[in-house]
Amino acid sequence: MSNLLFRSILCAGTAFFLFACGDSGTSSNDEPLSSSVEESSESNGDGGSSDSGLSDEPGVSSETQTSSASASTCANTAPLARLVGYLPYYRTGWIGTGDWSKLTHLCLAFFNPDQNGRFSSKFNDEKLAAAIDSAKAHGIKVLASIGGGGDGARDVWATKLTEDGGVAALADSLAALVRRLGIDGVDVDLEYSDSKPAYAAAFDAKYESFVVALRAALGDTALVTAAVANWVGEKFTDAALDQMDFINVMSYDHSGTWTGKGEHSTYAKAMQETNYWALNRGRGASFVVLGLPFYGYYWTTNTAEGENGRGELLAREIAAFWPDHADDDYFTVDEAGFEKTVSWNSLKTIDKKSCFARNFGGAMIWELGQDLDDNSFLHTVAAHRE
Repeated sequence: MSNLLFRSILCAGTAFFLFACGDSGTSSNDEPLSSSVEESSESNGDGGSSDSGLSDEPGVSSETQTSSASASTCANTAPLARLVGYLPYYRTGWIGTGDWSKLTHLCLAFFNPDQNGRFSSKFNDEKLAAAIDSAKAHGIKVLASIGGGGDGARDVWATKLTEDGGVAALADSLAALVRRLGIDGVDVDLEYSDSKPAYAAAFDAKYESFVVALRAALGDTALVTAAVANWVGEKFTDAALDQMDFINVMSYDHSGTWTGKGEHSTYAKAMQETNYWALNRGRGASFVVLGLPFYGYYWTTNTAEGENGRGELLAREIAAFWPDHADDDYFTVDEAGFEKTVSWNSLKTIDKKSCFARNFGGAMIWELGQDLDDNSFLHTVAAHRE
């Protein structure tokens, strides 16, 4: 595949790279990037490339780049535009312990339709109300996130999307949900999968028409966002993206329990994948929110552990289990004679990615409840809003 070369941005008539444009990245949710994009290369559809020759900042050679990426030393002085946090129904303890003041947007995960097309979630009613009330008290925009990366009710989605009048009925039902909960919009986390052929076919045929109908049902004042994955970037048509206020790029899970060991969320991939949407797809930097993982994976030669020697770990678990590797994104340890390899984003890398996200539309966290008890990962990201 051809390498993804980063496009130059014209700032005030002089060519600079995106990160160097200071105020070219917007700190508003609504103002588009004012710079124009100059075509410089072609890339493959998923925005991927080899990592060879990539510097750690776009347009900056590895020789001249500073080693620190703290909020006080970011080349882009504009603050992080958005901080989007996902809160799943199974991690609601965060409602009482999390630092609400740090977020701009909250995505409640997940809501899905039943056979009658009525949307609900597995949130306890009291917890759901508490999350919405806490978010509103802090001026946070609240979205109902639909679908999900697990099964995500895919059989129901496949049926409802493809039946006569199904797209409009789903959109109307979601609009009713938004009104009933008194929230700000919908986050579309319908993740493409070929594991269920009927769902994949429904996604191919109906995703665009569904989000067009959803925008019409919600109106222009509500928010419509989407979680997107670069490995199926071409599945998200321009007409579908036109309906979105912004997208959350899931720049993680490049390795996991379904693969052999490997780094699942590198800085190089974050660069490639954000630039694919902002530049190759012509969406502009302010439209693109970079996803940050507060979790990791392990692979061990002890096949009796986890899923045949593979498993997922929360950031707080990794930090507690292996404090000597607090700054290592990818490391191997010996455990009782077995070899275990771990991939995650250390606090140092979360900080570095958050600095990079200041060049774009903000940062997204999957997910809030995986943080350390002192909210240290969240605080590190939020420092870039200041």
